[in-house]
Amino acid sequence: MGGKDAVGYIMVLDNYNIYFAGDTLYSDEVVKDVNDFKIHVALLPIGSAKVLSKKVVMDTRDAIRFALDTCPNVVIPMHYNTLKERKLIRRKLEWLYLRKVSSLGF
Repeated sequence: MGGKDAVGYIMVLDNYNIYFAGDTLYSDEVVKDVNDFKIHVALLPIGSAKVLSKKVVMDTRDAIRFALDTCPNVVIPMHYNTLKERKLIRRKLEWLYLRKVSSLGF
């Protein structure tokens, strides 16, 4: 789902929609596709992997933006600390997302 810069899947299990972003870049097209569903759990890459200096998966900022744009109930970061280009500061990710969710009244 989401075009040439995305390899993601939505799985439905007992009326829960689980979005596995796989190797996906942030794009308005992917957000639009995912927003066709109410996502309960989103597994989002945050490793900022690059191939030939071109980013091929979301980084931490992209994942936060994606989560804010799609409003899943739960976000599970993946692919972090897997590449030397970027390391996740886990508390920062949790704090930014929880602060936004809290401001939305959840």
